Amino acid sequence: MIRKEDSMYHTLIVDDEPLMRKYLGENLSKIFPDFQVTGIACDGLEAVELIKKQHFDLVISDIRMPEMDGINLAKYIFDAGLKTKVAIISGYDEFEYARLAIKYNVSDYLLKPLSDSQIRETLIKIKSELDEDVLRNHIQSPTLYENASETDLKSSLLSAIINRENTVIQNLYSLIEKNN
Repeated sequence: MIRKEDSMYHTLIVDDEPLMRKYLGENLSKIFPDFQVTGIACDGLEAVELIKKQHFDLVISDIRMPEMDGINLAKYIFDAGLKTKVAIISGYDEFEYARLAIKYNVSDYLLKPLSDSQIRETLIKIKSELDEDVLRNHIQSPTLYENASETDLKSSLLSAIINRENTVIQNLYSLIEKNN
């Protein structure tokens, strides 16, 4: 599999509860080492300012916060066309929140109280999504996938066929054919 050049995924923690910010800030990399906390915000508005200045692969946000809540933060990321994944943390098992989360492409919706195993499971899922995005970006750029193994190319070709990504199919087929 083609890997992200920087092996760590940059994560922004957004929560109005100081204990949750501190816990996730100090323990996320221990729970799953491929994610590194590179930003922490108290609410959605502060998070937006950080997102404007710095790239994040993942935002983990509480749903209810003053100023700007987690759903509106997810909407901002979605409307801006960012490839940033979002995981929402909520103490509320309400259908409307889940429906809005789906609308704004939220990767996961975690209910409090959280466990490390629940967080790890979510991070494994999101890492898989991010790795696939990295691979897709490499495949769409001819100069970036020249060093991919034959197995990776064939696997990517099969994935592109399943997902009906015609441009990717053509690029990969040409490259595989060129390499025999």
